[in-house]
Amino acid sequence: MRPDEPRSGRRLPEALLAPALAALLAGAFLHETLLDPGKVLGALDHPLSSLPWSVRFPSSPPRNPELSDPSVVFDPFLSFLRREVAEGEGLPLWNPHQFCGAPAAGNPQFGHFSPLRSLVHLLPVERSLAFQGAAKIAVALLFTYLLARRLGLSAGSSSLAALGFGLGGYQVLWLLYPLSDVSFLAPAVFLGLEAWFGSGRPRALAGIAASFGLASLGGHPETAAFLGGCAGLHVVCRGVAAAREGRGLRRAAGALLALGIGALLSSVSALPALEYLREGAARDLRAANVEPVRLGGAEIAVLLGLPLSAFLLPRIAARLRPGRRPSTAIAWGTLLGIFLAALGALVLGRASLGRLLPSLLPDFHGNPAFGPDYGGRIPYVQAAAPYAGFATLLLALASFVVAPGARLWKGTFLGAFVLIAGVPLLDPLVRLLLLEPSRAAPIANLAAALLAGHALDQLVGEGRRTLPSVLGLAACGAVAFFGTRFLPHGSLPGPAHPPARGDTGGRLLGILDPKEGSSVGGTRLAFRGWVTGLREGERIEIDLDRGDRNRARAPAPLHPPPFEGAGPGVTRTFSGAFEPLLLPDGRYRILARILDAAGSEAALIDGGVVTLRPSGKVPARTAAFAGALALLLGFAAIGGFRPSLVRAGFAALVGVDLWLFGFDFNPAGNASRVYPTTKVEEYLRQDPDLFGPQRRGRVWTDAGVFPPDSATRLGFLDIRGYDAIDVERFDHFLFTLARNPALFPGLWNLPDLRTEVPAFDLLGVKVVATPHVVRDPRFVLVWEGEVRIYRNRDFRGIALLSPGVQPASEVASVEQVDPARAALVEEEVALGSPFTKGEARIVSHASNRVVLRATLDGEGILTLCENWFPGWEVEVDGRRERLLRTFTTFRGVKLGPGEHEVVFAYRPQSVRTGLTLSLAAAGAILLLACLPRRQRNFA
Repeated sequence: MRPDEPRSGRRLPEALLAPALAALLAGAFLHETLLDPGKVLGALDHPLSSLPWSVRFPSSPPRNPELSDPSVVFDPFLSFLRREVAEGEGLPLWNPHQFCGAPAAGNPQFGHFSPLRSLVHLLPVERSLAFQGAAKIAVALLFTYLLARRLGLSAGSSSLAALGFGLGGYQVLWLLYPLSDVSFLAPAVFLGLEAWFGSGRPRALAGIAASFGLASLGGHPETAAFLGGCAGLHVVCRGVAAAREGRGLRRAAGALLALGIGALLSSVSALPALEYLREGAARDLRAANVEPVRLGGAEIAVLLGLPLSAFLLPRIAARLRPGRRPSTAIAWGTLLGIFLAALGALVLGRASLGRLLPSLLPDFHGNPAFGPDYGGRIPYVQAAAPYAGFATLLLALASFVVAPGARLWKGTFLGAFVLIAGVPLLDPLVRLLLLEPSRAAPIANLAAALLAGHALDQLVGEGRRTLPSVLGLAACGAVAFFGTRFLPHGSLPGPAHPPARGDTGGRLLGILDPKEGSSVGGTRLAFRGWVTGLREGERIEIDLDRGDRNRARAPAPLHPPPFEGAGPGVTRTFSGAFEPLLLPDGRYRILARILDAAGSEAALIDGGVVTLRPSGKVPARTAAFAGALALLLGFAAIGGFRPSLVRAGFAALVGVDLWLFGFDFNPAGNASRVYPTTKVEEYLRQDPDLFGPQRRGRVWTDAGVFPPDSATRLGFLDIRGYDAIDVERFDHFLFTLARNPALFPGLWNLPDLRTEVPAFDLLGVKVVATPHVVRDPRFVLVWEGEVRIYRNRDFRGIALLSPGVQPASEVASVEQVDPARAALVEEEVALGSPFTKGEARIVSHASNRVVLRATLDGEGILTLCENWFPGWEVEVDGRRERLLRTFTTFRGVKLGPGEHEVVFAYRPQSVRTGLTLSLAAAGAILLLACLPRRQRNFA
């Protein structure tokens, strides 16, 4: 691609028309929620399937099951942000409402500093979502169009590119997520780079820094890291090319400096996020799930196949460019198809090809919003994110054959899709760096859109003979498609040997479904069976084992006995499912494990063999668009039509395809159904310990009652939560109180906690909201309605005084921890004369500041049962004191005799340093923007 030549006579109308059309298209795409105040954007109906709302709205499944996070995570976060600012508290840097407290500024999903999320301070939260989404789509459309024009594409091809990215999978499927808050500015970053390398004006550097900085402030570090890394690689490649031409590296250095300034602009968000990641459990959890890199046959094939393909592919593809004879083009197309099929089968493998399939056929395994249940191996929003339109992707692939040039974007396209496919050698390395390969999808979208426009210009350019190229491409596609399905590929390991049955103790078990040779598509593999001779307290688990590292385990819940008082000899049935099933294809041995009450294996029974292979079908919409694409290519091949009309037809085809693909994926909902007030909430709000300025008690919500982050929206304190990052020490503390640590905390109910140990008091639970009957003598039923509310008889608040000190090194189990006797500390602390009488109470409990009053007749340790974290400070009677970390994860301070005012304040250095760096970067960007144009050769 070469920069477009200036055409001053056309620039002004185009400069006015392009933004207007982008805004109009974005508004039309979201018109229902933009124009109707009673409608809200997104599937914000997920809480209705949880208690207490499900009583009022029975049989109300979510309209789009994939979109739970917007309603149970982002809406609570944004509501909390708006509430705190509106009440004069300023930006909430700390969130006390979940996980016993967690950083809000460090949580990138809050989007404190996102330029678009600031709309929540001007409009109601749910109302603002539509305007945020429309702004993201409009900006993505406009800047992609401008980038394509800058690269020299025609207006029609630039329109196709704009639609391919602006309405592509990543922007539309992740529209209400922080991921799209980053990706919508990706075209602006590359437009700034092209403008800088083309003109050398300082304002272009300001554009690079501002666009990348604002994108990085959007709230999703992984997507920003991919964007910055890809932009940096583009700069390096351009710099190397400039050095070869003898033009030096000053332009490349200037571009890298601008990207660095942009990264610096995001410091106010990035530094707290890095601090949270350092104190969180996410990195260890991700690293623990990464397989070590092993150089086996697949890895060696990658190492040998990629360089070989890089050498051969351009040489074969050159034979298909316009101007060749039809028979020659068909022959070379057939050869290229065989080459691509072999490359895909041997280098990528079936698993990688399966991950790439939704990029071309997003509804192959169904669609969670518009039809049959989705059955893919990974969530639809990840699987279909690289989709940029059926015609867009085929044209992008064709650009490698018929369109010379654009090598930089071709490399970007290949690199992004290699990451998405999960090539065996690269996938573990990428995941170990905390990067999810699917986050490369926006770069894949953008590269595909630009290459499609480039190929379209080459195919239908003035005076070109396109018939040979079209015939060669058709031959290539047909041979590659069928060759990938039928060429030999690496064999999968066989199933494990059936285990010795051993002594089953009279127990018999049978698997009714699935059976030998079952074809199972996607994430759900259901099973059912029967068992007899089961003893009291025993349960069943089902394993799948392929004989290598690929195995999975799922519980098998027992159905009720057929009649009351059924003895152990009666036959019981069970059923369950592996969901999600993230396993490659192959034959798996089914193993049924019977576990006793203590979790020990009592019997292992062979359940037969099941064959997993994906199932799906080509969507009817894709078939229709394939026919339309063939028709347009035929028109281009035979000639007789103006090239501008053919390009407009292609752009219209892509626009209609993506409109049908994404329209209403984020459905419009009734605003009155977003967290409607319930009787449970009204009852809880009457308790000043749970709501209000003091908030000295927490609500334990059993699984299925109040989605985990509801507390952040409603304003009470909860122990549970749902987030990408947890405070690692709090996780460890909570698991010490768990009766079954193997269970996911989001599924815990009160009986899963060890409420009998004194350490349970540290959670500060005053009431329990549950649908179950609680038989714990510590809790008494106080209200019954949509759920049952139990009050803790032994509630002591979340501010506890301890008359002694217990070194953490001397504690071997949670049973030895008693806050009423001694505070568990990690620092050297000595108490000369411990108190005998003491009282502590919370005076005010805000997000960033907690004020307490404590009175004691001796020395003691005051513990505020909220998480310790870097940035918290404590003052006693106006004097700064040493902040202690008590009971592994909470905040404490040593107090002397008398009455004291204790203030815990959150003043994170990461935010202050980040704000300073961000302001400095903003000043640098402003300076670059104000430099006079005559210094165009600066740098």
